[in-house]
Amino acid sequence: MVAGVEWSLTADDGCPHGGPMDEHAAGPGSGVVLHGVPVYGRFDRPAAEAVAIRDGRVTAIGSLGEVRATMPLGTVERRLLGGALLPAFVDPHQHAYLVASDPGSDALYRQAQDIRGLVDLVARLLAEGVGGSGEGWARLHGYEPLRLAERRSPTAAELDRAMGDRPLHVLSRTFHESVVNSPGLDALGIGRRTADPSGGHIVRDRKGHPTGVLLEAASFAAEAASRAPDNGAAWGERIRAYGRRLLSLGIVRIGDAAVPAPAADALVAEFASVGVAAYPLLVGERIDAPAIVPGATAKVLLDGGEYCHLRFTSRQVSALMAASFRANTGQERALARTVGLRAGWPHRERDGRWHTGIRFPTETGFGQLIRRAADAGAGLAVHAMGNGSVEAVLDAIDADPGAAGAVRIRLEHAMVVDEVLARRIAHAGIAV
Repeated sequence: MVAGVEWSLTADDGCPHGGPMDEHAAGPGSGVVLHGVPVYGRFDRPAAEAVAIRDGRVTAIGSLGEVRATMPLGTVERRLLGGALLPAFVDPHQHAYLVASDPGSDALYRQAQDIRGLVDLVARLLAEGVGGSGEGWARLHGYEPLRLAERRSPTAAELDRAMGDRPLHVLSRTFHESVVNSPGLDALGIGRRTADPSGGHIVRDRKGHPTGVLLEAASFAAEAASRAPDNGAAWGERIRAYGRRLLSLGIVRIGDAAVPAPAADALVAEFASVGVAAYPLLVGERIDAPAIVPGATAKVLLDGGEYCHLRFTSRQVSALMAASFRANTGQERALARTVGLRAGWPHRERDGRWHTGIRFPTETGFGQLIRRAADAGAGLAVHAMGNGSVEAVLDAIDADPGAAGAVRIRLEHAMVVDEVLARRIAHAGIAV
């Protein structure tokens, strides 16, 4: 038997006599025995037959007879009807603040097949009051550009059909790409002569006019401008509702990977009120601005999402050219061409290798950020999807091991890693 494991049970446990909170029905400290399905206490142990719980903690796991013997007379027993019983889950990379703070979150998720259908859906939702009513910005979220028939985001001109009299921000599901209507471009001060922000891109037509589509830092600037205030009863209820949804999935602890520092305490308190422990990774006013706060962890963006920083050797570029040719003449050539145009072709840099993707200024300045975090006693959670940004993190650690050793550093995503980088990550002792 094992004891002392932290568990969380949901009301949807297949029990005909009520949820697991019924342990309190038998009196304080009497606990509950659950059985009837396989019980897993540890990943390296076989399933057990039963589990005993007192005051929200596991006190015994084993055979039904063994577990019964540890509990006093009058203990409530519940026979579960299906599935399995697992320890509660920890999700280390959520975006709960962004999702729960936005009334229009996921309203557009896979609800339209093409641009026309998406714009019609936006117009209908706005007419119903979803996404904000009255003056100021309207905002909806959740479309996926490559799932639309045109394999792109709508333009400002197309969004004007849905709303042309006030700013509108429509965000892709990842937040790394979005589009604003014509009043939105005006509100952001984006025109033909507006330069791309560092770490972002303003998509333009052949004549140089902004199309309304914004990538990475440009999208994050629009996100900050269009975000509703993170306060009030409605905001708190959305946080709590999202927390209850997490609990229904067995998730009791999260790392929230883009929380504005001023909202962090309120967010933690709202989640705690429904039984979810939230660990915020702090940003400033914008998602791409890390907030260094003593004792907390800052979220740091080094590269883009869909436009992450990839680096190639000359041999890899040759292989990429061959694969690109095959893809662009194959059955999925339309998708291949779209992906190729979005990613861009690699260009050679001073290090002799080939690079693609959007990089944030924090990539080249990561060594300085380590120093700031060390001085403040803060941690760093680093969004580094491509191998180029992962390598930049490791290079900065190697260049200043003293400062790096004083900072809790973790990598978020690290989705393109070869064997050499994997070994360097292990040697540095940083979590991914």
